Amino acid sequence: MLRGLDESKTFAGHALTIEKFDDIAFEDDGRPVELIQTKHHCKPGDTSDKSVDVWKTLAIWIGRVKGDPSAVAEARFVFLTTSQAAPNSALSKLRQSESDRDVDGAIALLLQAASESKSVQTKKARTAFRTMDHSIRQLLVQNIW
Repeated sequence: MLRGLDESKTFAGHALTIEKFDDIAFEDDGRPVELIQTKHHCKPGDTSDKSVDVWKTLAIWIGRVKGDPSAVAEARFVFLTTSQAAPNSALSKLRQSESDRDVDGAIALLLQAASESKSVQTKKARTAFRTMDHSIRQLLVQNIW
């Protein structure tokens, strides 16, 4: 909710929704402009490149983008967790600070994890990510924070 208050200062016309487009979303005229996936853990959670939480989140966003390809260019995708991003992971390369961002490095790590992981739980998400159109995948990851 604090994020919603901060967002309303800059974008007064945005509406805050919970469990409509994503766990939390900001929308403008019925179109989501920021989709937030929240992952809360009482104990430290896994945010590595092979993490089930990471791939479940990517699956949701990939599905959203497939359903509305323009969404990838118009929305910001936020992974919000109580855990720390694993060092040298894709998530660590997608922090909010521009100086910390390395989109190409994050994509390379996710593609590597998608190819190497043997997890049955994440197989569909990993396949969807690997087979996405290159330019759509680039835009999606570029808009992940």
